[in-house]
Amino acid sequence: MILKEIEQRQSVRQFSDKKISDEDIKQILEAGRLAPSWMNVQPWHFIVVDNDETKNLLSQSANNQKQIKDASHIIVMLGDFSAWNNKNFGQILVEKGIPEEGVQQILSNKGYNPAKNTNAVLVARTMEQCSFSISFMNLQAQSLNIDSCIIGAFANELTGFSPEIYQKVKETLNIPESSMIAGMLALGYRQEGVKNLPKKRKSFETVVSYEKYGQKFE
Repeated sequence: MILKEIEQRQSVRQFSDKKISDEDIKQILEAGRLAPSWMNVQPWHFIVVDNDETKNLLSQSANNQKQIKDASHIIVMLGDFSAWNNKNFGQILVEKGIPEEGVQQILSNKGYNPAKNTNAVLVARTMEQCSFSISFMNLQAQSLNIDSCIIGAFANELTGFSPEIYQKVKETLNIPESSMIAGMLALGYRQEGVKNLPKKRKSFETVVSYEKYGQKFE
């Protein structure tokens, strides 16, 4: 039952030295690859990092967050803006069996194609899609009893901090100009003695309405 994994998942920031097997890493990546995306655009790419020097660099780019250095592996998720260009997006639409006229209508409509909208919309839609994929990887890790932490506050084009370190990260990971780091997932096994904390979430009634805002879902 997937709800069990959701309930048990915690952000773990204290990892042991135990390494994750390649087979388990591949399963986690497969969950990300199979995640849903609008029109099947899949605007993502995953870079697996387990090199200590590179993990240290990624930690520096994220305000020296220790869990990045200590994790068994880091999955760096790239948001691929080129996925939305006419060639790549158009090919996906053709493969879906959409007639040429329909393909052109979709490609030219800024409501359907964020590449025809503002850069802010393009980034927002790409980040939106990537969030589905990193969530799926997060839950697959949980199902394998592998701990994880979705990293926030890292250097990229949006945050604008540590530009020199971010440039070094891009060079080290060979990130193309058409992509940016959209997320990082730290994976590993928690240190002995690290226990789950009570999960604190807003109540069901606070976050759910029925038919219209403020009307309870009985």
